[in-house]
Amino acid sequence: MLVELHCHSRFSDGLPAVEQIMLRAARGLGAIAITDHDTLAGYRAARKLKLDILLIPALEITSTDGHILALGVNSIVQPRMTAAETIDAIHGQGGIAIAAHPFGGMTRPSITNEDALRKMDAIEVLNGGTFMRQNNLAYQLAKKLRMPMTSGSDAHLLKNVGRFSCEVKADSVDGILNAIKRGKVVLPERKTNSMELIIDKARKSLHIG
Repeated sequence: MLVELHCHSRFSDGLPAVEQIMLRAARGLGAIAITDHDTLAGYRAARKLKLDILLIPALEITSTDGHILALGVNSIVQPRMTAAETIDAIHGQGGIAIAAHPFGGMTRPSITNEDALRKMDAIEVLNGGTFMRQNNLAYQLAKKLRMPMTSGSDAHLLKNVGRFSCEVKADSVDGILNAIKRGKVVLPERKTNSMELIIDKARKSLHIG
């Protein structure tokens, strides 16, 4: 199934409402994680809709070392802890930790420290909001560390939800998480486009989307 592992709603810095995200996802995806920053509000709102799509409890956590995607957690992981403390807290809930958009730029704190990355369950190597040069650096680093890899749209606009979803052979949330940890994820054959990224950033700043 196709799985979106990284997108944002109005509960953090995304423009679309949760209902818009879920209705779009239900038309082509098998599962989705709404990864709002430091809150599970997006996930909780999506759960009330009861649509025919697997919903992964998730959020994107601001650690002192960079952003970390937490999948499979059902309560808040406190922000502003170190990467190691954040990962331990995620694992303590039975979730998995994914390094979000390594080399993502000054405005998106990212973890590139190899010791910290080795504690992760996977590295996001294809991020829909990141230039391909930075995505390629993440891919090479994950390959060097022999780490499982994921992709995610990092969608802040509705049109981008699902665009960089990955393929996972699973039929449950636990199955998806286990597949990620085992590196059984097929990345999309797609590249980010620099001009599109610049336009999308402008649209987001103008609240058009």
